[in-house]
Amino acid sequence: MSPTVLWSLVAVYLIWGSTYFGMRVALTGFPPFLQGGFRYMTAGLILLLFLKLRKTPWPDLRQTLNAAMVGILLTVVGHGMVLYAEQDVSSAVAAVAVGVSPVWAAVWSALWGKAPRGTEWLGLILGVVGIVVLNSGKELAAAPIAMFALILAPMSWSFGTVWSKQLRMPDGVMNTALQIFFGGIASALVGLVLGEKITHVPAQAWVAFWYLVIFGSIIAYNAFMYLVRTVSTPLAMSYAYVNPIVALFVGHFLGGETINLQSILACLLILVAVVLLTRPGQVRAPARTQKSDLPSD
Repeated sequence: MSPTVLWSLVAVYLIWGSTYFGMRVALTGFPPFLQGGFRYMTAGLILLLFLKLRKTPWPDLRQTLNAAMVGILLTVVGHGMVLYAEQDVSSAVAAVAVGVSPVWAAVWSALWGKAPRGTEWLGLILGVVGIVVLNSGKELAAAPIAMFALILAPMSWSFGTVWSKQLRMPDGVMNTALQIFFGGIASALVGLVLGEKITHVPAQAWVAFWYLVIFGSIIAYNAFMYLVRTVSTPLAMSYAYVNPIVALFVGHFLGGETINLQSILACLLILVAVVLLTRPGQVRAPARTQKSDLPSD
C-alpha cells in the first residue's frame, strides 16, 4: 500500500468520522440543505481559485456535466439526507446508518460486472455485522422521514461513487472542485425551495462550519476521490465502517455519549473487516486510471 493511499484512508476514516458531530453542531445555526449548500459551494470556490492560480485547464462540457451529476448524487442526496436526519437522530446513529454504504456499493458494482472477490465479501459481511452490533443498543426509532433519509443517503452516495468509475470525469482536484461546487448550488436551491432560513448563527456553528469546509470538504473529499480512482471499491468505501467508531468516540468525549462493552465488540469486528479489505491483494487499481486527485508540486 502506497503512502498516498494510506494517508488518504486515514483522512476519510478520521476526518469524516468526526464530521458527523461537526454537522450536528453546525445545525444549531444552519438548516440542513443550506448548510450543505454553503459548505460545498465555499469549498468548491476555494479549490477552483487554487486551480485558477495553478493555471489548470478547464475540462470539456461532458466531463463538467458528469462531475455535476455525480456531485449532486453525493452531496445533495447522499450528504443532504444525512444532515436532514441529524435533526432527529444523534451523530453516531447517523454514522452507523451510513455504514451499509459498502454493501450498496457492492450491489452497484455487480451491475457493471465488478463484484467483490474472495475475502472482500468476508470483510463486507463482518463490517455489516459490526455495524448491527454497534447499533443494536441505540434508539433508531426516529421520525419516518428521517429513517427514509438514512436509507436513501447510502444508496445514493454509493451509486454515485461506483457510477463515477464508468464516466469520463475531470482530472485531479478539478474533479472534486466541480462536484462539490455544483452539488453545493443544487443543495442550496433545495434548501430555498423547502423554505429554509438562517436567522442566528452562534460561534460554535461557525467553527463547525469552517471545520467541515476545510477538513471535511477540501481535504477528506479530495482524498476520497483519489481512493475511488486508484483502489478497489470495497477499500474506498471502507471508511463507512470506521466512521461510526470515530463518531462514537468523538460523541463520547465532546458530547457525553456512553461507550459500553457492546460498542467495543462492534469496533473489534469492524477493525477485522477493515484489515480484510486492506490486505495487499485487495488494494488493486481499476483498469482505467486518471491523474491523482491530490495536488502535487
